[in-house]
Amino acid sequence: MQALVDRDFIVRNAADIIGLFGVGVYLNLILMRRTDLFEAVADWHLRHGIPMPGRVGNAYRLSALLEYRVARIYGRLAERFSLNAEARDLFRELEREEIQHGQVMMLCLYTVRQDSALTFIPSVRDPEMREILQKLRRIERNVEGLSLEQALDLTLKLEEGEVNTIFGRLLKQVEDPKTRFFAHLLSLAGSHQTTVPPRVARLRESLHSDAA
Repeated sequence: MQALVDRDFIVRNAADIIGLFGVGVYLNLILMRRTDLFEAVADWHLRHGIPMPGRVGNAYRLSALLEYRVARIYGRLAERFSLNAEARDLFRELEREEIQHGQVMMLCLYTVRQDSALTFIPSVRDPEMREILQKLRRIERNVEGLSLEQALDLTLKLEEGEVNTIFGRLLKQVEDPKTRFFAHLLSLAGSHQTTVPPRVARLRESLHSDAA
């Protein structure tokens, strides 16, 4: 995902970025030599936007929290396997991508509108949501005891699990052009359910060839 939004992308899509997010966000990206469009837009909305209140707003906050929790797990895994450059780099990439997912949910918090299309509104009070949060906390606490093979198995389970499903269902409910722009970028990068397994497989193949 990060590779899609580089400086060339920002310059090529200047009109779209200015039209959707304003000249201030664009100049910030250019003058400050930033390439993280997700972060720049999220920062702007935190300073100037009005978040959706009530159950709807809390649903998007919950999804952002889940994404940031998964990002923390990948960050811990990168530290756990810091001596293995390939594993460390994979987990750092996944950490950054999950942070971007969280930023998209925070953008949705400012762009979603209350209407009849909002049929999926999860709550932290829902037993299944509380269980997901507890499971992520348990995983984070147990990272230090994992072997690399176990960590890769865990990665596949995380990407096949409920957090990505919640993210996808909530994202589909937001019709704001800003959010659709980011949804399009995510679709170009491919979903984690489809892109992570090959990345894990390539790392495993490399590890096995090194051991041979």
